[in-house]
Amino acid sequence: MRRTDRTPLVTLVASVALAPLFASCGGSGAAAVSLTSASPDHASARGGETITLEGLGFGSSPKVRFGGVEGTVHSATDTRIEVVAPQSVAGKVTVEVEVQAIPTRARLDDAFTFEALPLTFVDVAWQRMTPLPVDGGSAAIAGSKVFQAAHREGVWVHEAAGNGMLGTPTLLEADADPFDVYSVVARDLDGDGNVDLFLGATSQTPSRIRFGDGALGFTSSATALPVLFGTAQTAIAADLDDDGDLDLVTVGAATKIDGAPGVVLLLNDGLGRFTDVTDRLPGGPFNAAGVAAGDVDGDGDVDLFFAGDAAASRLYLNDGHGVFGRAAPDALPGNSAPGAGVPALGDFDGNGTLDIYLPTAGQDRVLSNDGSGRFTDVTDLRLGPDATAGRSAVVADLDLDGHLDVIVTTQAGRVRLLRNDGTGRFFDYSGQIAGNGSTLVDADVAVGDLDGDGDLDLFVSRQGFARAAMFVNWSPLGFHDGDGDGFPDEVDSCPAAYSPDQANVDSLSFRCDSKATCQAETKCDLVAHGTSAYLVCAAVKATWADASQACTDRGGALVTVSSAEENAFLLSLGVADAWIGFTDAAAEGTFVWASGQSTYVNWGAMQPDNAGGSENCAAFLADGTWNDAPCGEARGYVCEDVRARVPDPGDACDVCSMSYEPGSSPVVLGDAGTCAPMDPDAGAP
Repeated sequence: MRRTDRTPLVTLVASVALAPLFASCGGSGAAAVSLTSASPDHASARGGETITLEGLGFGSSPKVRFGGVEGTVHSATDTRIEVVAPQSVAGKVTVEVEVQAIPTRARLDDAFTFEALPLTFVDVAWQRMTPLPVDGGSAAIAGSKVFQAAHREGVWVHEAAGNGMLGTPTLLEADADPFDVYSVVARDLDGDGNVDLFLGATSQTPSRIRFGDGALGFTSSATALPVLFGTAQTAIAADLDDDGDLDLVTVGAATKIDGAPGVVLLLNDGLGRFTDVTDRLPGGPFNAAGVAAGDVDGDGDVDLFFAGDAAASRLYLNDGHGVFGRAAPDALPGNSAPGAGVPALGDFDGNGTLDIYLPTAGQDRVLSNDGSGRFTDVTDLRLGPDATAGRSAVVADLDLDGHLDVIVTTQAGRVRLLRNDGTGRFFDYSGQIAGNGSTLVDADVAVGDLDGDGDLDLFVSRQGFARAAMFVNWSPLGFHDGDGDGFPDEVDSCPAAYSPDQANVDSLSFRCDSKATCQAETKCDLVAHGTSAYLVCAAVKATWADASQACTDRGGALVTVSSAEENAFLLSLGVADAWIGFTDAAAEGTFVWASGQSTYVNWGAMQPDNAGGSENCAAFLADGTWNDAPCGEARGYVCEDVRARVPDPGDACDVCSMSYEPGSSPVVLGDAGTCAPMDPDAGAP
């Protein structure tokens, strides 16, 4: 329970001067030093509060430690110290003052309490980052940047812009050729102090490494990695051979069709060049759903736990030089977890050894370590009968109480938050995440301080051309929720109207919050490329006029093809015999675009021929060239929309919930009145 009485507590037992650590030149004893009180006697585990210490003999330059962690002294006199409490300290701790000039110390044992944060997370993505639709893969946080893998695109980089905001994202393309990025690892791989990227591929495109310059410049190296590809490839970085640099372990599905490896061990030469040493893992080739690295047997080196999917999980123990031996057969209980996902290692019960959290397609499992690398299944004691199935797990101390919590992405594609009570028992706090109940499918969770306030937040990458979530730890901000929808008024898209899903689809491309939504509502496929989103309506046949109206009704327009590169992208999607937004219906022989401007054309041979003056609309053919055709014919079509708009107040507060209206000030909520169609160009970047 949070303490409500904020009056300072004075500890009655105060230490007096300790014996001097060395005698003064004159041989006299040390001056008396005592510490009598700390006011207030508590602070948030986030730190940052100013604490007043009173006593005697402090001098002008003392050091103050809370639980062994040094605070920042603002001012000091002989009897009073003003000090800022540090971060990352948990629970009841001893306060210590060190007088360096004497030197000697005084302390108050267990006199100060760092209070754990309440686990309340709020999705602030609509207010604090661009609602960019991405077919997301994994995500990683490094410094002030979030790196989000994007299928068919590369990596989107979201950089902190101050005031808790993430700035306009930048696309870091994987290379000139198309690259289906599935996962990203952001670490310093070449030892120059800058963040580099391992980009894991899917399909038959090789994975790659991009070396960073410390800003947003990244360069490729054809010799950094051996040829490496696989299905759904992910990786971790760890120093496997104790030589001071980061090595890589990749996992993926090996199939007879693509010939890709499953698990791969890659040793770093210190300069970011990697050699395949998978033969150091005995037992022959195998597949894994995920891998976690840590010292499980207490000998000081990094061991590897591989979660099996269709096969049993495996534990490999390191000899200290990057050579691994298979753990004893009884090291893992049951040794089978069908449908296992990405595991996590952490000391959950506080006994100094690394335990395992293993997501599975059935019930997730918790395996407790005896300290020697032998594990016992304690799921019934630690998780209880909850049968929720997980896909991947991440561990972090979210409430700053000194104990590791677990964030799970479930098989159903939701975030599940499990709070550790300090004994290794986990309790489900998922209901404390405002915005966690949406229909969007999560791909991966990255943990870091996104808003710079000293605690950990969650960046959730999502699949299927959906916006990411930015769940920030809301404490200690006030949580006033006037409409009772679970969102505090400060970030509620409409504080006066109940809107638990924070619907704001008119700020999204074609008013679709995901690819699945668009498919269900339009029978068309939603894709994205650069700054544009596209609806590819191959199965829906319409006249040019009806196709144009259908695009406008969704907030877009028939596609304007602006370059050979965009034309090639449409061709790569398999677009054939489909209307584009080029017509000379208004002035014979003068083709113009339905929306937007472009000087690019790609007419086929002898086109446009405008036979009999009846062929006034352009169609995109299977070879990527264009042909003019009668506008009344029924064909498929392609719509184009801006990919991201600045969010408006939100549908619940809009006068016209289906129109983009950033200045909306409704008089009567829910009364749409007369609504004009959405302006397809409004809010375009």
